[in-house]
Amino acid sequence: MITKADESPDTAAKDFLLEEYRSFADSFWKHEQSGETRLNFFLALITAVLAGLVAMGADGGVAGGILRVIVAAALLGLVAVGVVTFTRILKRNESTEGINGIPNGSGRLSGITSIRTTSCSTIIPSPDRTAS
Repeated sequence: MITKADESPDTAAKDFLLEEYRSFADSFWKHEQSGETRLNFFLALITAVLAGLVAMGADGGVAGGILRVIVAAALLGLVAVGVVTFTRILKRNESTEGINGIPNGSGRLSGITSIRTTSCSTIIPSPDRTAS
């Protein structure tokens, strides 16, 4: 029977790195899902507001002057919610890029690629390692 004390350092490092990878993968998918949910909510909100405005304007339901004020307020509200949604999606994209290890413009990779140990230095390239 093999116990935790009998594990080699390489096995422990490998298990640790695999668990870290799973954690980063879960974080990536949670960020992706939150962005999709946010966008779907915004699209549903636009659809509901437009349907409500059409219903109010149909068959003389609301007078013309009042309807214009309601339409203007609804559109301003949608623009405000849209700007907030857009900035949140941009922030989500930044954090997702950090998780992916995409170059961040400075020529260095961000995220988990800066982790180096003796057992994984050949697997995960370091940002300061020059290609030969």
